[in-house]
Amino acid sequence: MFPLLETLVAVYEVGQFTLAADELKVSQSTVSSRIAQLEQMVGAPLFVRNAKSDVTPTQAGRMLYQTAIGIDGLWRDTREQIDRVQEAREPLAVSFSHTTAAILLPKALPVMARNMDGFDFAVHVMNSDAILEQASMKAVQLGVVEKPIVNDSVDRVTLCEDRLVLAGEPDGVWMVREHGSGVRYYTDLYFKTAQVV
Repeated sequence: MFPLLETLVAVYEVGQFTLAADELKVSQSTVSSRIAQLEQMVGAPLFVRNAKSDVTPTQAGRMLYQTAIGIDGLWRDTREQIDRVQEAREPLAVSFSHTTAAILLPKALPVMARNMDGFDFAVHVMNSDAILEQASMKAVQLGVVEKPIVNDSVDRVTLCEDRLVLAGEPDGVWMVREHGSGVRYYTDLYFKTAQVV
């Protein structure tokens, strides 16, 4: 509907189909087709075609022009309001370590979605050391990790506690997480305590 009304406004204001086409950067036949569609929709002619390609709006054309201008104004006002609302949203970046993402993120996301109307939030998954680095640089506002990391630039709060459980033989083959992950921290701690090489 907007291209049709936009075309009506252009023809009304410049007084010619050809000049309106130039202004809208469409063909003159497109302008004619759009005006014909509008005339069919309202059931009345919108312009009287004069000599030298000039057109004069009919009463129906004047009425529809006023409505089109009002719609255009409402559209622009609404877009500006939407932009203001979007700009007013606070950014909130949350990072989860791989393990906490697997365990806590499925429960946290629905709660965050319901309670974050004023925030434009993003969720990232990375290892614990990377989260600490991002938090200390203020690139993320909240980090959820399983590793007891300490840094003067971040506040630490315990959300929950769990235990590392040995599955398998102590002298068997070990699969371990990457360096920097919380699980690897506790695995290395176990290796040191149990004197596993």
